[in-house]
Amino acid sequence: MSGPAGGALERVQTAARRAGGAWNRHDKSSLRDALEVARELDLPDVKLEYGGLRFRFDLRPGGGAATTAVTAEQQAGDGDERVEVDMTSGVSAPPPAPAPGVPTATDPQFADARGSTVEAAADHARLREKEAVAQERRRRQKAARKVREAAAREAIAKYAELPYGDVETPMKKVRCELWSTTVDLKMALTKLVGEVTQRCATEGARAGLSTKACQILFSGQRYEMTVLSGTAVLEMAQTERTTDLLMLINYGLTTERLATLLRRWSKRAAPVTAG
Repeated sequence: MSGPAGGALERVQTAARRAGGAWNRHDKSSLRDALEVARELDLPDVKLEYGGLRFRFDLRPGGGAATTAVTAEQQAGDGDERVEVDMTSGVSAPPPAPAPGVPTATDPQFADARGSTVEAAADHARLREKEAVAQERRRRQKAARKVREAAAREAIAKYAELPYGDVETPMKKVRCELWSTTVDLKMALTKLVGEVTQRCATEGARAGLSTKACQILFSGQRYEMTVLSGTAVLEMAQTERTTDLLMLINYGLTTERLATLLRRWSKRAAPVTAG
């Protein structure tokens, strides 16, 4: 063995011989075995006796190689003597043998486990990418629906003030599943106003709530309907109420859609705070 480690071993051998022993390959093997055990158990040092000598190997944290504090202390022989052996380069303990049942990097079992882990990570990454794509698609669809609905409300709001039958507000027939019939748009709106009034009056009587009249605007003319007092619909502008009703007719007047509109209209109005 050459280099600083080899010189250190030579000095250890010299110290052993001075104690009356002959250092051989069996001694070397025993020393390496002791270092291996220390590394496996993560011990801070190794102490052993050889004839009249005591050796101490201080190890790096984590079971690394021996560093500077390898000493040979003579206990008997030609005078008491303490020999300091420089082991800066270290006497490296062989890597510990794997524990039974624990696969190493070269074992097929380890390779299979590592492959499964990599495959699972890849699947997880693909799922995350797929979900991100789906979320982005839903976001675009939602934004597109908002744009379409805003455009539709803007177009249908013209029926509130422009004359019915005008170029921008043409007369048209609409299908109303609520009454299982097809009628003119103006007729559908007036019938719907009556339907809202009747349902709000019925709900008010059932729940002991008061009602209040409000107006909508169609073709420049005002129509009156009754809703529950203190609700959100009373805070809306006439044109906004008209647009809500016309959008309901435009998308298909059904019992379910009318109930949804009335629930939104019947939410409690925001409290008025004093200025």
